[in-house]
Amino acid sequence: MWGQIQEKVNNGWFVPSRAEWSAFGGELRITSFNYRNFGLSNCYWSSSQTNTYYAWCAYFNLGCMDGYGVDSDYCVRLSATF
Repeated sequence: MWGQIQEKVNNGWFVPSRAEWSAFGGELRITSFNYRNFGLSNCYWSSSQTNTYYAWCAYFNLGCMDGYGVDSDYCVRLSATF
């Protein structure tokens, strides 16, 4: 998976940070009730780590951000600026 992500990063894509996920959800008014209307899964990794073992996740199903173990199998969604 990392190789596929790195290939996209080299083309201008990136894993959003904790702050970027929060801004994205806020600007589009995404809530725990409507996130599926946007084609989103329950949660996504951010590029923001809390320490070596934990990183922040955007939990759209719960409407919050929280840290979780980096060895977990959550979704990754890449972003790009135009």
